[in-house]
Amino acid sequence: MKKLSLFILAAVLTGMAANAQTQNRKTFKINPGERIMDVIPRTEALSAPGFGPGTIYFRNGRYAKASLLYNYLIPGLQFINEKGDTLMIDNEKDVRYAVLGSDTFYYDHGFLRLVQTYPDMLLAEKRYFSFSNRQKLGGMGEVTSASIDTYTSVSSDNYYSEIVAREILTLSRYKYLYIGDKYNNFTVVNKKSLLDLYPGQERAVLDYLKENKVDYSDTEAIKKLIAHFSAKH
Repeated sequence: MKKLSLFILAAVLTGMAANAQTQNRKTFKINPGERIMDVIPRTEALSAPGFGPGTIYFRNGRYAKASLLYNYLIPGLQFINEKGDTLMIDNEKDVRYAVLGSDTFYYDHGFLRLVQTYPDMLLAEKRYFSFSNRQKLGGMGEVTSASIDTYTSVSSDNYYSEIVAREILTLSRYKYLYIGDKYNNFTVVNKKSLLDLYPGQERAVLDYLKENKVDYSDTEAIKKLIAHFSAKH
């Protein structure tokens, strides 16, 4: 896979988290000389321990079978070509969904992992990482406030990214939940989307949210809410 500047990666990930929810967030501190993938558990950074058989279904009706893995750190869908190289899917907008073992990832302005299927909707999640803090070390090893002007790179090594920190890095893992319709159009879970989901029950939904203090990024809490209102039908 082509190398990518850590500066570019940091800018992308930081931008993604600009308006992120802080609930259900995990943070990881990486010291100089440490590999990010040695600090962040693979269960957090990757969809599976390694590549496995999968199928990509495209919007034009075609499909392709490949050895697939989803990397939350980059983020993106990776595959191994016939030469054994690890590559990224670069035509993501042409993908309708991809099946990786027991996981299904839908594409709607980014890949969303299917969490639960309901008769009239889908519940999915988007997980990603952001550089929440970066500290440069001075000549004597002390932390300084100077601007960071040295970067390492992201490269491929079988099924995970090799990133070696040159500064003290703090990465945060965020998660959004999404509700999808039968056309696979997804909307982030929040008060407005839940009110839209249950027309005519707005007061009941507001009362439920007030009484239960629902965290919109808590998967089990949203499942419980959906089960509660589904039982009323």
